[in-house]
Amino acid sequence: MNGGNWPENRFPVPGGWLIGGGPEQCRRYQSAVLRPLTGHEEEWLAHHQGLPNAVRTTRLLNACVLRLESRRPVTWLAACWSATAIT
Repeated sequence: MNGGNWPENRFPVPGGWLIGGGPEQCRRYQSAVLRPLTGHEEEWLAHHQGLPNAVRTTRLLNACVLRLESRRPVTWLAACWSATAIT
């Protein structure tokens, strides 16, 4: 359940998300629970079209990801490593 009373949707994270101090010490999260965009976030997107896609995506993920599996809150998301970037 969430405090915003919006629907939650669980999505697989292809390759997983590695969270931790380094590749050998990380835990891999295989799913994320997200909420839908709000009108506030849609308006923000409309007014920030000139920002790089990576900046816009990070901002939206920080706002909309409620959990990685059972871990919350996810205010640390911007610092996470994508497992697909580590080979």
